[in-house]
Amino acid sequence: MAAFIAERIKDARDACGLSAGQAKYSAYFVGDIQQMLYGKYQSQVDMICNTDGYADCILIANN
Repeated sequence: MAAFIAERIKDARDACGLSAGQAKYSAYFVGDIQQMLYGKYQSQVDMICNTDGYADCILIANN
């Protein structure tokens, strides 16, 4: 599942730019419901994005 999510983020950035990649990342990981559903994959997705050169898509939550 982590690989699938990472691919969606990378595809969005490649197709429509950085803001689209960040929006896709946000759609999976920003918010309580998203964290409940996908939070367990976030560290793996972050690692894949970092490794593949898409670290700029990763959003850090401001608490």
